[in-house]
Amino acid sequence: MRANNEINEEESLQKITNPIVSIGIFEDDTFDQSFSPKKEKDSNSKKNLTKSINGSMIEMVLNFPIIDSSYNYAGNYENYVTNTLSSIILIKKFLQSQNINLGKKFNEKITENKNNKIYNSNDKKILVLDLDETLIHSDFEGKFKLLNNYDAVINFNEDNINYSVGIYLRPGLFDFLKIVKENFDLYIYTASTLSYCNAIINLIDPEKNIFKDILFRNDCININNQIFIKDISIFDKIENVIIVDNSLYSFMNQISNGILINSFYGDKSDMELLNVMNYLIGFLSTAEDVRKINEHFFNFKSIMQEIEKNLICNVPSNNILMNV
Repeated sequence: MRANNEINEEESLQKITNPIVSIGIFEDDTFDQSFSPKKEKDSNSKKNLTKSINGSMIEMVLNFPIIDSSYNYAGNYENYVTNTLSSIILIKKFLQSQNINLGKKFNEKITENKNNKIYNSNDKKILVLDLDETLIHSDFEGKFKLLNNYDAVINFNEDNINYSVGIYLRPGLFDFLKIVKENFDLYIYTASTLSYCNAIINLIDPEKNIFKDILFRNDCININNQIFIKDISIFDKIENVIIVDNSLYSFMNQISNGILINSFYGDKSDMELLNVMNYLIGFLSTAEDVRKINEHFFNFKSIMQEIEKNLICNVPSNNILMNV
């Protein structure tokens, strides 16, 4: 967080935390709950935007990279923000050129699934928290085992396969949850699968008294199996809703509601949760509109407007390829 004022087994493991959950935009609004392929990390390669439509795939070829959240680290904040906001502008421009309103369709679908909007239970504001690389890091491939001992190991079953995964808890996690719970209604919003998510929740909230509810893969908008938008319009009184995530794409539909936290991969000296906690309690807990405060500190909307002035957003409609 930084204020501007200042299938093989490996693939199966990856798919658990990076699932594809798409909403059929043009025809029947049926969820496609297949898993996504493994992410590519080549930031210079061309990426596609895709939506699943009843087993068909619309492929929108765009000549810009999707910025992976692994580039959101201390010392690279401004670069990550600028490049990611630039790609968000291009994505939105393209969708607008195709008369695609992801937010509208998402809100209709998720409201149907949840029966109605989610209301805060009292005068507290709603705090929506991401899991992976925000609160914890799951070392699926064992890359960090030799650097630090795991804080815990979770076991869960996915598609009749048993998994055992080492977990790093972000420093200060339990103090953070305890303190912010006194000031906010807490929700988890993750793009992960339910079985994996439940295993993490059993670890960090075994008594089930911290989080009001959990939104997971069925509640995300998928773009190209790489971007998972967490549209928070399902919550009532959007001016009182905050989302903390390590990916700007996650809250691209409500950019001024978001707090961007650096991606966490097991660093024992990490202080991000303390910084976020101080900001939440000191500035947002009593704010009339959290969006105004966030914009004052992080300027995401202002940065987007400045980028848009200098960015040629011309994505031709003939870049759509239909694969049936």
